[in-house]
Amino acid sequence: MFIPIGIAGLFAANHLVKGKTWARKFVIGLSVLGVLSGIFNPLKYFVTIILSGAIGGYLIFSNQSKKFFGLEKENQQATPQQPAHNID
Repeated sequence: MFIPIGIAGLFAANHLVKGKTWARKFVIGLSVLGVLSGIFNPLKYFVTIILSGAIGGYLIFSNQSKKFFGLEKENQQATPQQPAHNID
């Protein structure tokens, strides 16, 4: 069971680097599964909980991640234009 999940994770990681939103959602799902599996056996999966939580949290809450995947546009402040001066 772990081998197919690992292969799917590697496939998703390759597309995650390319900025595919489906890969982001998939990796977030894997992170949630990692945290949930760690909850049921916290002593054995302590590192898994920490790593999965960090990866999932970064992909969900990071502004940099949201910008990379096109979920949040950069704040583009319009610069006020100077009125044209007519010199007669």
